[in-house]
Amino acid sequence: MLFTLLLAAVTLPTGWRLDPAGVEIPVDTFPVHAQLLPGNQHALLLHSGFKPPSLAVLHLASRKIVHSLPLPEAGTDFAFDPATRRVFVPLGHAAGLAVVALSASNQLSLSKTVSTPAGHAATAAYQGGLVALSHTLSDTVALVDPSNGAEARRLAVPRPTRSLFHRNHLYVLSHEPASLHVFSLPNFEAVTTVPLSRGPSSLAVHQDRLYITASLSNHLDILSLADPARPKPVERLNLAPTPTWPVGLSPTAVTVDPAANRLYIACSDANAIAVYDAASRKLSAYVPAAWYPTFALPLPRRGLLVLNGKGERSYPNPQGPNPTVHRTMTPQPPSPIQYTPLIQLGSARLLTNLTPAALRQHSQTYANLTPSITPAPAGPLPPIRHVVYIMKENRTYDQVLGDLPAGNGDPSLCLFPENITPNHHKLAREFVLFDNFYVNADVSSEGWMWSSAAITPPAVMRAWPAAYAGRSRPAPKPINDTPGGFLWTSALQAGVSFRNFGFFVSNRPGAKPGEPIVAGVSDPALLPHTNPLYAGYDPDFPDVERARIFIEELERTGTLPQLTVMVLPNDHTWGTSPGKLTPNASMADNDIALGRIVEAISKSPVWPHTAIFVLEDDAQNGPDHVDSHRSPAFVISPYTRRAAVDHTFYNTTSMLRTMEMLLKLPPLTHYDATAAVMFPAFSATPDLRPYLAEAARVPLGTKNPPRPSASARLDFSAPDRIDDDVLTAILWRALRGVPPPPPTRAAFLSYSPD
Repeated sequence: MLFTLLLAAVTLPTGWRLDPAGVEIPVDTFPVHAQLLPGNQHALLLHSGFKPPSLAVLHLASRKIVHSLPLPEAGTDFAFDPATRRVFVPLGHAAGLAVVALSASNQLSLSKTVSTPAGHAATAAYQGGLVALSHTLSDTVALVDPSNGAEARRLAVPRPTRSLFHRNHLYVLSHEPASLHVFSLPNFEAVTTVPLSRGPSSLAVHQDRLYITASLSNHLDILSLADPARPKPVERLNLAPTPTWPVGLSPTAVTVDPAANRLYIACSDANAIAVYDAASRKLSAYVPAAWYPTFALPLPRRGLLVLNGKGERSYPNPQGPNPTVHRTMTPQPPSPIQYTPLIQLGSARLLTNLTPAALRQHSQTYANLTPSITPAPAGPLPPIRHVVYIMKENRTYDQVLGDLPAGNGDPSLCLFPENITPNHHKLAREFVLFDNFYVNADVSSEGWMWSSAAITPPAVMRAWPAAYAGRSRPAPKPINDTPGGFLWTSALQAGVSFRNFGFFVSNRPGAKPGEPIVAGVSDPALLPHTNPLYAGYDPDFPDVERARIFIEELERTGTLPQLTVMVLPNDHTWGTSPGKLTPNASMADNDIALGRIVEAISKSPVWPHTAIFVLEDDAQNGPDHVDSHRSPAFVISPYTRRAAVDHTFYNTTSMLRTMEMLLKLPPLTHYDATAAVMFPAFSATPDLRPYLAEAARVPLGTKNPPRPSASARLDFSAPDRIDDDVLTAILWRALRGVPPPPPTRAAFLSYSPD
């Protein structure tokens, strides 16, 4: 085997490549907003990620952070008053306002915090002594006097995101329904509401036009402000590189360079800054950014400072989980543990003199980086009429299949070898072993979205770091906040028959196997198609019971719909929680359930035209010697090549696109539209031999002893609430009796055989 590092451009787990323009400036955790300070020598940066948030002063000439102020929490922007040199920072999930003083020597100090207990305070705008705080979770905008903390007024706006004062009016964006709310000053009376493209996220004024990014579309909405009280839509600009480009750019921020007569739009999920020429009223260029750009700050003389939320690439973490260091959920650096969100810092990129010629060169570079839409394979597709999609929880490749000699595994990292997972191993041997498959997600909050919607929406991307750091719980949110919907959304629109077993299901407390357990679903479209007996995430509900419920329905109907989605989550395990199943028992339960499901389908009348796809939602719960995103994946069908090994790079969206092609469905976003499909794993000739499930080789009912343990302090009520560094260390110590090895992250690696 030979691995070659791609030096010209870094390839991400998403499959997209990076070759960012400008000079790199290391910054802190997930930078989200910046403003140029008087004198044009310094910029103010806000960091709002997994590590403790901070406000920092960047000296542009030296490219150094010269002062930084830790904050208890932060939203996604700030307001600055140059007259008083005060900075107003929303406190995010802490639902308040921080008032920060900036000295003449650019030193930051916290003057006061103002409590506004009304939900997540995401953004702030300032004018005339009042700060407009958008409280996203309480559907209100609070108008606060920062000098005394008094609340002057509260405006009702559904799911407000950002706001802007302009010419005696306050403009407020509403996420859902997507709209612009206009209030007149000084009495803040509601004037009008204007519909917008989906996911309005930021706004800016230039030459009596209002520009609004739509993060759940590919659009920039342009409104005329000839009458500031009644903005009139005049254009909806498509920011995509081609007219038919699928949704998924995620334009999240727009800024204005008046001197150059340009606008800069941060397209987060395209890793680019789109440049709009206001004189010609055309999209004129793309500037390649690093990973997940969040903001572009115009600088004098056609300069630009680009903030990148996820930084430059995926980094190694040699000091990974260690059971002798028990990290708390609130990361307080310095930390000896290199947990991925703790070390995946953001970056800034400094660009100078963006002349028209320079922009043309940057556009060409970006065009070379942009992946092409994946065409359908030449020749006929496998005659698959039934697709079964099974999502599991949080395992890396080496943890489960690292002991298989045929694949690129490290047996020393295998936590659940063949004695615990005989069906995983048998399926990998009898069908196709994928040893170069990667999940797109870092954590479960991203993973459930990537696995079903082919993207993590910006609202989720901004919210999960605070939740995983222990500063908040994942916020309630409408599940349909995705650019292209979900796999089942597309299927139902196309008339494809569909059945749901556990996806986005909330369970009825105390329900036992055999009783109706579904209390509700996050997406109403799922409810008519959901099996009411099948539990969503709950480690107490055995996977073998989930398998039994599915198999009973299959045997009763004798068939399958065209699309079946299913969660099989107990490979997550309880860790060593007292009185709960041991990790080996949980994993064995998951293994025998998977084997029984495959056997039942392979012995049913639908087997000759069925394909079963299996993946993990993310791989955050353990080490892998190639990359911590590498994960087990299975494609099981009579048309799957038998006893084969496929070294091709695939990822989550590869699996989605393969299923979509088989079902004749369009892609959900540009990620699955450009993903490598998995058809090389298929054969033209079917092999109809059924699969025979292996029996469990360890007792399924073995429980942890009733003694205090580190697992007892973990919250297993949802997959998003567990400290996976700690759980990994617990599992390794419980099963191996020694400290776990450090996980590895790559830059990324392309595979080529000897």
